[in-house]
Amino acid sequence: MLWQVDIRRFLRPAAASDKADQEPQQQHNEQQPTDFSSPEAQAIANEIVRQRDLAAPPPNASLCGVPPEKLAHVCDHMPTLEAVRLALINKTLQDTCRSPFVIRHLFITPATHQMWRRASRAVLRQLRCRLTHLQTAAITTDEEVYSRGPGQDRPGDDTASDDGREGDDEPPQVVGGNDEATEARRRALGHRAVYAKVLEGSAASLKKCRLEDKTTTVPISPSNLPVTANPRPPMVTFGKLEEVVLYGTLWQGAAYDRRWSLPALKTLVVSFPIAPQYFRSWVKASPHLSHLHVTPFPLPHLTSSLSAAPSLAGLTSLGCIDLTATDASSWQPLLSVLESKGAVGRNGRIHTLGVCIDVEDMEPNGILTSLRALATAIHRLAGVGISAAVPHVTVIPDVSVIPGAPRAWDDHIMANVINHPRQVDSVAARPSSSAAAACEPSVGGERRAPLFPNMVPTDDHDGASGEMVDKRPTQRPFQLLVKTSPLFDDRLLRLGLTASDALPRKIIREMARMARSMVVKAVSIAAPATGSGSFGDYVFESLDNLTICGSPAITNCVLPSLPAAPRSRFPRLETVCFKSPSIRLIRQGGVRELLMPVRGQLTRTRIELRNTPSSYDTSYGSDDDPPPPEAAPDLLAQLILECLKTTGHVDKVILRFRTIHMLADIAEFRPQTSPINHLFTTPNLAGGLPPIRELFIETPCCVHDRFGDVQTDFIMAVIRNTPGLKKVEFSDHMTQALVRNLTPHLLRHSPAYLATAAVDEALASAGSPFVVVFSDDTTLCLK
Repeated sequence: MLWQVDIRRFLRPAAASDKADQEPQQQHNEQQPTDFSSPEAQAIANEIVRQRDLAAPPPNASLCGVPPEKLAHVCDHMPTLEAVRLALINKTLQDTCRSPFVIRHLFITPATHQMWRRASRAVLRQLRCRLTHLQTAAITTDEEVYSRGPGQDRPGDDTASDDGREGDDEPPQVVGGNDEATEARRRALGHRAVYAKVLEGSAASLKKCRLEDKTTTVPISPSNLPVTANPRPPMVTFGKLEEVVLYGTLWQGAAYDRRWSLPALKTLVVSFPIAPQYFRSWVKASPHLSHLHVTPFPLPHLTSSLSAAPSLAGLTSLGCIDLTATDASSWQPLLSVLESKGAVGRNGRIHTLGVCIDVEDMEPNGILTSLRALATAIHRLAGVGISAAVPHVTVIPDVSVIPGAPRAWDDHIMANVINHPRQVDSVAARPSSSAAAACEPSVGGERRAPLFPNMVPTDDHDGASGEMVDKRPTQRPFQLLVKTSPLFDDRLLRLGLTASDALPRKIIREMARMARSMVVKAVSIAAPATGSGSFGDYVFESLDNLTICGSPAITNCVLPSLPAAPRSRFPRLETVCFKSPSIRLIRQGGVRELLMPVRGQLTRTRIELRNTPSSYDTSYGSDDDPPPPEAAPDLLAQLILECLKTTGHVDKVILRFRTIHMLADIAEFRPQTSPINHLFTTPNLAGGLPPIRELFIETPCCVHDRFGDVQTDFIMAVIRNTPGLKKVEFSDHMTQALVRNLTPHLLRHSPAYLATAAVDEALASAGSPFVVVFSDDTTLCLK
């Protein structure tokens, strides 16, 4: 064994052994320094370096001897392409990574899709040979699959099919559309075929699959598929696949086009408007479904799709059913199909139902009819051990239309319905010690259960009573999931509910609790009680935006009645918007009573006015007796103050004015007809303004006149007469849009007049402490 010597001994003199030898040694060192270039020193140094290299572990030696099944745990936490690259480290890992047991999870993203797109067919064949024991797969693509085909980035001589056969084994179903859209979809189906073959290579081991297409604009979505007289036999069978989640239209026809059989599939979630024929093919290939959830489907389409299922005996959750224009007769075909497939009846197991309630195009009577029919259907759908008397209602606002918003509905389905561990209900309550002693046999007996599981003796104090009581199994409530708009429609306040409408009332109460915004429209005071509506005992816990709409055609209008509530109806309300309000609506129509509890809580108010006689004081009764034109601005300015007084102090105020005679006012150079101009330029009205921190004004000719002159007098009046003002923004968007679209000859200047330096100079000369912080063609912002 070689003796390793520290190389530092050759870099500095050795330490003296004793004090006597220290001085001569120092003198010797000063006279004869160590020669580091001598052959002896170099040989010793090289030997030391060599021995240390041999003793140190080689790079990534910790992975070289790892068995494939152990290395798979490492690859589970790596992207698929990174796991594939492990074979490039050294020869040992190359042999290990060739095992199909190493990579068990397939992850493809829009970024890694580009690498798959550029891969040659030979590389794809090698990957399919290695990816044969996948357990989960998550494939996500975007618009690129429609723009570039799978063969555009490959070498010119790479013409063979990626599985060794000429052509593709998946004939793309493209129906209708123009040539460009058809070609884009063919390119996307070519990419889908590449990934589908990888999945089919692991058909014997794949358990979960998530297929997502993030394309925002689909070039074409087939709606009519060719009908074959004889069903085609399955081509690929996924023996262990239990869960499939589909997002986007690219993968909707995979089961139909590639003839997949899914004998073990229990969960199918489709979160986009899938073609009914394609959805039917997924259901037809899955005989053991437990959870079936699709984007809101009309009852006839859902009934037709479920009729193709081999069996639905294991179905426990179903959705999402569109309740638009439904009644009791609409449910009967679906209930009959479910009963014939074993999902409904004495062996039924359904405990969760998802529905979609969209009342935008429905009348109050139609809404109530649909809710009552739903309550009746739930009693037939509820499985064994499920109570349909008082269903548990969960309302989930649909925010999927908002870009970047999370999929609240799909996330709730996956977390709380499909992957939620439910405890099995006990058949009977555990008996007490005395009851167990009375009902169970002796120690030597073999029977361990009570003789009568539903009958146990009462727990009497003296133990002498043998009276029997009925102890029934505890049933858990039916779960009703309601997908609805985050906007609460005021028609739900005008349904005329009765005491027997327990479920409709509960649904509306939950919809009110989860709503983010609400629009309340005023109706005529002569309307019947059911027409005017009532807020009931509803509490809008999540509401942050409330819009109150008056009616330009109705002089005397009111809001729904306001019974006493146990607590604040709007605990989180921040913004109130008035659209076409009137003096009567504010003072006598219920607006004051509605907003009184939230005074001091609001942060923003928006007031939108129109020059209609119904907005004026009650002394002007109808359009036949309008006030003189010179009185209208003053009356509407008083209406603005009335709205601000009702909401109390807020930080930001938005004022908008639209006049039916706006074009004539612009042509006649009459911006003073705007009530907003009148409010800030009239001293007795401006004195009633509350403190406002931020102000936004949109009214015709609020920044410039027709010739481009800056309205310095109006701007200075706003700055001087608004208490506590820190920021003000003027918008001339309405004037610009109207003049540009209808009468461009009325505008005789370029919008470039809003040069910051020019406006700053005009304001500075008028003594304004504000300066321009932003300006464009239609907006001027001052601080």
